[in-house]
Formats: sequence, C-alpha cells, structure tokens
Amino acid sequence: MRLPLLALLASLAACEGAADQVSSPSPETYSIARADLWNPEPQDICRAADPAFLDTALQRVRDVLPADHIESLEFHDFNVTDPAPSGEREANLRFWFVDNTGAREMWTANAPFVADECSVGEMVVGKGSSVLAHDPDQIIVAP
Repeated sequence: MRLPLLALLASLAACEGAADQVSSPSPETYSIARADLWNPEPQDICRAADPAFLDTALQRVRDVLPADHIESLEFHDFNVTDPAPSGEREANLRFWFVDNTGAREMWTANAPFVADECSVGEMVVGKGSSVLAHDPDQIIVAP
C-alpha cells in the first residue's frame, strides 16, 4: 500500500513542477488601457518587448505641451489601427490634459506605427478624442 501512495505523490509532484515551467502566453495585442498599467506583466506586445515603450511615447507628448501644465497629463489608452491595404498602421495615444483655460479635455497623439519594431513615428498631437476631432488651431507636432 505504501508503494502506490509514494508513486502517486511522486507523479503529483512531477505535474506540479511541470505546471511551474509553463510560460504565460505571449501578448497578441498592441492595445494598452489605463487599467492594464496595474497588471504585473504587460498584456501588450510593445511593453512586453520594451517596458519603457509607453513612458517614452508619453514623454514625447510631454515635451511639446505647455510646461506649466505637464503634471495634468493623464494617460487614457493606446491602440493601433488594423493595417490599411497598403500595410500601414497608425498609433493612437489618448490622454486627458488640463490646458491653459483650466478645462480637462481629451487629447490625442496620432502617428505612423511600424508593428515589427513597435516604432511610433512623428506624432500629431491635438485636442479631441480622435484625429478627426482635432482643433486645427491646437495641433502640435511631436518629433
């Protein structure tokens, strides 16, 4: 009776060790929501490859906004469009910002995006929830 019990315990221990070796699945999305920032591991492709990816993009936006309001910038989300027939994609970074009028408004930064490299090109930053809603008088370019 003792031998089968030991065999059972040994097989359970082996299964437990194998479960510890299973890696988590690779991220399959470029999207980053505000709530994702609290996950222990990045759930998106770009931050999994480069943990500073989002910080770098946000810093580029901070660099072109009025310095006296930078602390009001609050990340909302980041997503990438599906490829156009030409294969091109666009990155869309949305954030809340309190401008010099004191109003808290949604702003966006839109840029060409190279998926293989998680590379964000020159950004067009403006007030509005999408590039179509940008106020033409408030567009800023972030190199």
